[in-house]
Amino acid sequence: MQRIHSRHQATLYEDAFSPLCMIAKNNAEADGIMRILEEHCASVPHLTAVRNDIYARLSHADYHKGAVAAEAARVLGISIQEIFVAGDHLNDLPMLDRDAAGFIAAPSNAIPEVRQKVASQGGYLSPLPCGHGVLDALQHFLPSL
Repeated sequence: MQRIHSRHQATLYEDAFSPLCMIAKNNAEADGIMRILEEHCASVPHLTAVRNDIYARLSHADYHKGAVAAEAARVLGISIQEIFVAGDHLNDLPMLDRDAAGFIAAPSNAIPEVRQKVASQGGYLSPLPCGHGVLDALQHFLPSL
């Protein structure tokens, strides 16, 4: 943490879910901090850094939104192909995959990496932002809504 404090402007703290959480001053600071976190995580088995805009945290590499979508399907007794997911930022990338869901979407405000991932999976890219884009995607996949 000292390395981050000495080079970057961010608030660092821990909570019940992560030994390190971060709120960077801006995205440029978050980019630099993520490089440090990713370098550290590469030396620790099963550790990853998860980012959403200026926020980041450390997490077990196997605990991500894609794993949650697959577990939801298992618990509900349904096929992964019946799961709908929509995302807009980096922390959503693991679930925007055919191994996690059958219906994949992104609203128009999604970052380029997310839009590219959704397109590569044959998902739906809504022309609408935020919640309106998610509703549009649901109506795209389930027109009777």
